[in-house]
Amino acid sequence: LEFRRVLFRSQELLDTAHCVMYFSAFDLFDLLADSKFSREKNEGAEFILDSDLLIIDDLGTELTNSFVSSQLFLCINERIMRRKS
Repeated sequence: LEFRRVLFRSQELLDTAHCVMYFSAFDLFDLLADSKFSREKNEGAEFILDSDLLIIDDLGTELTNSFVSSQLFLCINERIMRRKS
């Protein structure tokens, strides 16, 4: 039921030209790691922070380490400061 609500809400936002990003937890942390440690400029992390709605699927199923914990905190904190969902 909750998942259907999220899908309905995300569709409402898409219909009104809002940016909705969907990632599995694994893909999200993989992108954040690439952005953090790559020598090449990667704007993927900025899209994660700027999207109107960020959906993270299977959060809690990934291997947890200090990098994952710190990146999740930074992501959530930055999105709160930017007033994003």
